[in-house]
Amino acid sequence: MNIEEATSALKDFLTHNKYSAIELHEKSQTDLVVARPWNDKSLFLHLSEDQDELFEALNNVILPERFTAIWHRDSGDFEVIYTAWPLEGSQAELVDRSFTFSFRGKSYQCKFAPSSPRLLTIAKNSEPIGPSSTDHRNLRSYQYFIETKNDPDKPEFLDLSPVSFWVSGVQWDDESVVDLARHLNFYMSYYDFSSPAIIIHPPKQESTSLPRTRYIAQKFPQQIEAEELSSNLMHFWEASKTGDVFRRFLYCYQILEYSSYYSVEDNIRRSIRKVLTTPHRRDEMDSMIIKIIDHVAESKVWEGNKLESLLRAVVDCRLVWNEIQKHREYFLNPIQFDGGFHLRPLIVEKSTFETFAHDWYSRFAQTIRSIRNALSHGKEQSMSSVITPTYTNFYSLRPWGHLISIVAGEVVVYQKVNS
Repeated sequence: MNIEEATSALKDFLTHNKYSAIELHEKSQTDLVVARPWNDKSLFLHLSEDQDELFEALNNVILPERFTAIWHRDSGDFEVIYTAWPLEGSQAELVDRSFTFSFRGKSYQCKFAPSSPRLLTIAKNSEPIGPSSTDHRNLRSYQYFIETKNDPDKPEFLDLSPVSFWVSGVQWDDESVVDLARHLNFYMSYYDFSSPAIIIHPPKQESTSLPRTRYIAQKFPQQIEAEELSSNLMHFWEASKTGDVFRRFLYCYQILEYSSYYSVEDNIRRSIRKVLTTPHRRDEMDSMIIKIIDHVAESKVWEGNKLESLLRAVVDCRLVWNEIQKHREYFLNPIQFDGGFHLRPLIVEKSTFETFAHDWYSRFAQTIRSIRNALSHGKEQSMSSVITPTYTNFYSLRPWGHLISIVAGEVVVYQKVNS
């Protein structure tokens, strides 16, 4: 069988799993494989064995990118790949768990039950090909089970069936199933703190999108004069380096929010200390009291103004402008997010560095604050729209994730310089 024949035989599968393709095995260059099942580059599926069985399985399923699962197109069953390892201790009771989950006017039958023959066939023909952020979709235990289930020297797999978590009657739509899974996860963990959860993988980042600036100082320095930094900011910074763009953005914002508050408080503290230690303070007690009152009043300044002051004092506008230029078309246009949030352009067609630098800190602070609110606040009187966790929104926010990361890094360094 050649690529054209295999492509024809798997027409239904490839129609519903557009990220997958039939290719030659990267090492042998003779065997055929299904590349990028689940849109996952860390494994592929061999087409050299049990072709009829495998073709039937693949042509009737969707391998969803966001899940360690398969969706059976003919039955509507959503099968979450759990494990082929023996269930022990408190987890053993899962094999008897079934329940009805009513959500948005529809009832779903949910249960832990033996994995499907289709899943076992797919697992049998899978091969991991490197590091995996998805743990190769939990298929390694299934492969071990298949290889050893009839081995008398491996008694742990005798009379044992791999277990999946099943949700019946699911109509496939990526975002609605993600929402269903999140609700299931909440209620299952609410009623059983040790309940397994449906793994929801973050969406793939667009390969066409430019990464953020790598070298903040144009190159990696030969010598770094390191000083001790704020431990709180270090925790926020570490958290901002992982996870999806929503989480990274919010952690970067926390760096700016925390720093803007304490930057103002430190300035007030220094100013009051100066007043209180003035050698002739007894001669000008009334004026000194007024100065202290004025300084204390600064702590009542609106948080947005505090943030603007911090940005203006700390961040090199050229770094921000250079990053904007990498994504100029993005920052030139309004962005409409799923959930209703509308983001206005940060620059205009005629913007230059000189015009942008004039009041960039004000527009930047206002924009990131509105994004923060749209990400973290539900719909309420003060918020008419939000940014929902959809594919489109993850991709649409990426340039802002890059930009706020650069600014947050500058602020972390600044905190030590001015402590």
